Amino acid sequence: MSVTDQGGTKEIISNLLSSSHDAHGSEEFVMQSQESDGATRDLSTRDRKLSQKGKEYLIETLRHHRDAANKRLGRQMKKVNLLFEELKDIEILTSEAEEVDSLKEDLNQAFKQYHDLMETEEDREASYRYFDLIDREFSELRLKIGSQIHAIEKKAFEEK
Repeated sequence: MSVTDQGGTKEIISNLLSSSHDAHGSEEFVMQSQESDGATRDLSTRDRKLSQKGKEYLIETLRHHRDAANKRLGRQMKKVNLLFEELKDIEILTSEAEEVDSLKEDLNQAFKQYHDLMETEEDREASYRYFDLIDREFSELRLKIGSQIHAIEKKAFEEK
């Protein structure tokens, strides 16, 4: 997925989410009228609800967004793991850790948006298990990076 596609997907998701306030897709909608004196008046208020088809589309879109965020995080984690033994510079390790953290935050947001739309307990449990596996791998890598940074700093301190 290209950066342009990612931006477009995020915009679509943002628009869909802005039209669905909570997990059941309702939002208060207020129509306003512009009076000749420049004042704005409320005309009516109604709850907007997504149709079943609209909700299915939103869930599918959010699932794709979650999967894409997971794929980006997985690629970065794999890259760091492959190069881990060669990474001896604290700045590079810190930079890689920040990149992994940023991608994990993207995944966290995508997961939450998707997970909040799950209606059945079975779906919510499956969604949580999916996230838990990824979170464990991420936590192990961050611990590994932190330990490597600590070891490098300790070695540098002992050499002084």
